Amino acid sequence: MTKKEKAAILEKSAIAYYSGFSGIEIKEIESGIEDYVIFVAGAWCSAKSVHRAIIKSTTSGNLYFCYKGNRIPLNDCIRCNAF
Repeated sequence: MTKKEKAAILEKSAIAYYSGFSGIEIKEIESGIEDYVIFVAGAWCSAKSVHRAIIKSTTSGNLYFCYKGNRIPLNDCIRCNAF
């Protein structure tokens, strides 16, 4: 991602959040052949960073994405009303 794309993502409102890793805010989900989640890590501190991770599924059908080698289940993310 370019700096301009990262800046645009940082300005977007969050659609969901996760309280680990100093706050993870999910900004959007890209659908296609493979689905990706675009999120900001460290959202509640001064060291914000934009990431793009593939959405994977466990054998039982639970969806998750990985950040720093850790699984973050999408069902543990709290949805925001950002309309």
